[in-house]
Amino acid sequence: MTTTHNLSAVCPAKDEVTAIVVTNSQALVELETLGRDIVARIATGDAAKDRADQYYVSAGLQLIDARSRVPDFTAFLRDHCCGLSRSRAYELIAIAEGKAEEVRSKNRTRDRRRRENMFRVRGSRTRGLSVKRPQPPMSQAQRALAEFRVAVDTWFAKMDDGAKREAVAYVIAKDGVAVS
Repeated sequence: MTTTHNLSAVCPAKDEVTAIVVTNSQALVELETLGRDIVARIATGDAAKDRADQYYVSAGLQLIDARSRVPDFTAFLRDHCCGLSRSRAYELIAIAEGKAEEVRSKNRTRDRRRRENMFRVRGSRTRGLSVKRPQPPMSQAQRALAEFRVAVDTWFAKMDDGAKREAVAYVIAKDGVAVS
């Protein structure tokens, strides 16, 4: 806003609207740059485990700055931070505020609960046995025949009549198969 005042003092009155538009577009570019910087710092922090906290703190400080500058923080995250979730953004803000161990503790608790729930296997929804019987191992000939059938199903339908006749003649001539 102060930039607008300074510009309006220098510019004639009819150019005041143009000055406001220029100022707003510069602010939009700054927000886009800020969003890209935040996403880059998070990605770098994910990749560099030894210095991750430094990058996360830096990203968190930028998120705090962005939160104070924009009216709709969720829209900023969606539009300028490649869909960074709101919960992850607030985790990074907490890390920047020095609550990294608290964030890690909550994440460990959540992960432990998730792992425990994975082991609780639900029963079958169907009555009777739903266990698939294991198939006996295929011989090489059976495997080759299965691959041949797939090839025929895939390619034979795409051939024109002349190519189909040629393919059949090739198979018959190759092994001397008698057509029954």
